[in-house]
Amino acid sequence: MAGVYISFRREPVSDRIYAALLADQTSINAAIGQPVQWQTTDKWNSVQIWREFGDQMLTKRRAEVQAWLGDLMNRFINTFRPRIDAVLRDN
Repeated sequence: MAGVYISFRREPVSDRIYAALLADQTSINAAIGQPVQWQTTDKWNSVQIWREFGDQMLTKRRAEVQAWLGDLMNRFINTFRPRIDAVLRDN
């Protein structure tokens, strides 16, 4: 299994960031273009995507996994960075 996630420790500033992201959840999900999991625990907030590649993900499927992770990382960066920057600028 491989995946990409962004997580925030439950603290006032990071809770504000996560709340702003949640308010824009529909737009974020569309921008990512893959099933996104939004999770909250007593210690963390996170946004994550995981995909099962089977037992050959590091051998026969290595190039496929790398391409998927690279694309997804770019989507996360391009989607989350400007939104997080905007929240931090407003505080």
